[in-house]
Amino acid sequence: MPEQEIYHFKIPKAEAEFDGLGLTIKLFYPDRDRLEETSSRLSEQLDFGINVFEQLLRSGRAIAADPQHPLKPSAAGSMYILDDNTIVCHRRDKGAGVHKLYHSPNGGYTKSREFTHSLKWLEATALAETAEECLLITKDKNPYLIVPEESKEETLKRARLFNIDLPTREVKSEIIPGTDRLEVYENNVPLFTADKVCISLLYESSTSLSTLWPRRLPLFTDEVVPIDTEGMEKQERFIHFNRETYLIPLEEVINKKFGTPLNNFQVFQLDRVENGIPYIKTPTHEPPYLGPEGFSVTHPHLWAPEDMMVNCLRSLEVAGYRSADGLQLELGKIKARKDNRSLVPKEYLVNYTKL
Repeated sequence: MPEQEIYHFKIPKAEAEFDGLGLTIKLFYPDRDRLEETSSRLSEQLDFGINVFEQLLRSGRAIAADPQHPLKPSAAGSMYILDDNTIVCHRRDKGAGVHKLYHSPNGGYTKSREFTHSLKWLEATALAETAEECLLITKDKNPYLIVPEESKEETLKRARLFNIDLPTREVKSEIIPGTDRLEVYENNVPLFTADKVCISLLYESSTSLSTLWPRRLPLFTDEVVPIDTEGMEKQERFIHFNRETYLIPLEEVINKKFGTPLNNFQVFQLDRVENGIPYIKTPTHEPPYLGPEGFSVTHPHLWAPEDMMVNCLRSLEVAGYRSADGLQLELGKIKARKDNRSLVPKEYLVNYTKL
């Protein structure tokens, strides 16, 4: 089957289990000649999602998809964590289709059927999507491009797209085990399993499932700068989103309430590329500031972890997210969206007007 930009299909049966620490998702694929393929997002399912999370928190089991409320095959991604326990992430821009101005790790959809039916290719999707969305440049006077060994080809390809021409420094990342598990069946026969991963279930804004492999890089905060390289092809032209990228110490987000100001962090944005060298700026913001979902807020950098970020932190057992706390936060997001309200504390809201 030829590769395309996005490939997925509707899954009419899925089960979820939560043991108080880890989440297990079981997907039951239809037979390959009965797949209902779709090229669009699955719409949000607020009431169904509320029921799923409440059941998981109450009894540890829930039906995660049925014929009226389908899921689709798992997306894949990863979150870089530096050796000094610093998160590398980006903030979605104000024009994002979902989760405007939320902080997120890197991830994306599978591109052909083989990617949805094989652990090998799901892992390859995670590596490729991360390399396509984030490049790391050293802070040396004569900078180097950081090239993770496991995604060398994708990293160099992305650098060429941006006309970045730097000497390279290869590093090897280490997968940090999570607490979650993805089991995929076809006609009730086991197809593949992804163990010790981070899994995110999403029912608000859209309906999706993501599997992530957090990766530790042998680098430190004072060594590197992340560059967002995500974008889209439109009329044979690449449009760069140029989102803000962040370096945030894990200790900064321990027990941090959603929608409260970040205090200890660094933020960057690509300014230009000249003669193969990327030049980075620190973005500035003037009031009125925009916060999560485009609400007007009083601070330019409010902590707003989207579903993949929350579940990476939950699966890595970070205080404030581990055990049931991460699921409670995701449940709170669904309920807030259903009520058309913001999760940002009132003291940081200017009003309830959205972008």
